[in-house]
Amino acid sequence: MMMEFAEQNKRLLRFYGFAANFLGHVLFGFGLLWGALFSVSIVSRLGDTKAMLTQINEMPNGIVMFILSGLIAVGTSQFIRYLIEKDYQPQGLLRHGDTILYTGAFLVVLNSYWLLLNSVPLPGPWGPYTCHIERLFLILITFAKVLTLMGLGQVLKRILPIIGESKTLV
Repeated sequence: MMMEFAEQNKRLLRFYGFAANFLGHVLFGFGLLWGALFSVSIVSRLGDTKAMLTQINEMPNGIVMFILSGLIAVGTSQFIRYLIEKDYQPQGLLRHGDTILYTGAFLVVLNSYWLLLNSVPLPGPWGPYTCHIERLFLILITFAKVLTLMGLGQVLKRILPIIGESKTLV
């Protein structure tokens, strides 16, 4: 049934695979560029400790999310290609996709912890309350992201052998 779906929608899946591959490389490149620009910015502010610490507080979110999203998109592209092509074998990202997803979940937790440590209440009488609400939403979103990444890792780990087996049966 899964292979019938892949055969019926091969053209659409090829487009999705190409788009995921292209966007994944763009996101990964932006993550690397962000990291390089961040490093240059830190080096240029070595004398000003306050400005340097402010810069460091803003760093991890963008770099982690861009690179992780790029890796997931390229892995999705490889998964689509593995699904629709008979002779294609899993490449590095797809073969170790579960480990990448688990590492991504860990990085999401670290990133959220970093954001929690650096959250500052808004000025005014409602400031502390808004900070608590912001932290609650951050914890909920982090929990959802971690469960999603861990679940996708488990699914990927179990479905790749099934797809490989179904290709040999046909």
